[in-house]
Amino acid sequence: MPFAEGEALPRIFNTTFWQREGFAREGAMKLADRMRDTVRSAHDHKAIMVDPNELNWIIGLTSMTDPKPCAIDVDSWAIGRFGPKAIMPSIRDWHTKGFSEMTDWFAWGVVTFQIFTGVHPYRGTLDGYTLKDLEKRMKDGASVFTPGVRLNNAVRDFSTIPTPLLEWYKAAFQKKERSIPPSPFDKGVA
Repeated sequence: MPFAEGEALPRIFNTTFWQREGFAREGAMKLADRMRDTVRSAHDHKAIMVDPNELNWIIGLTSMTDPKPCAIDVDSWAIGRFGPKAIMPSIRDWHTKGFSEMTDWFAWGVVTFQIFTGVHPYRGTLDGYTLKDLEKRMKDGASVFTPGVRLNNAVRDFSTIPTPLLEWYKAAFQKKERSIPPSPFDKGVA
């Protein structure tokens, strides 16, 4: 495979990075959409990405308005008789046994939500959970959309997320629904 150059995706989660580099909503939308295209391409070729966590993406940032994602660590992909090897617990779909296209979409959702907001969809403080209860919150569907969740000031406002995609995030994280996400450029209600 060709050598991939770029920035580690978690840098883009940081609000200070957005401010310092001039990264904005439009760049986030393009990045999420291109990552969506990558996942779709893998599925079109009968591959399941299994572990498309935030550390398995490199982002080319020659322009803040034209980010280019590159999936890395394809050793974790399930292709044909080569099964899945590992998955980071923070992107795992705890409501589905095994791995499928829908588990890839859930993982894509977790990662792209962090691009738009700077926070994992099951973080923030919530009565009844400790900071170490990420897996439990994921299993309980206690996402940032749960009433009573408190987020710190570094989290970007959810208005950075286009409405159809925001509705998809709510359905996936809070209601445990699984579907292919809309493009960040789709208009209207999901």
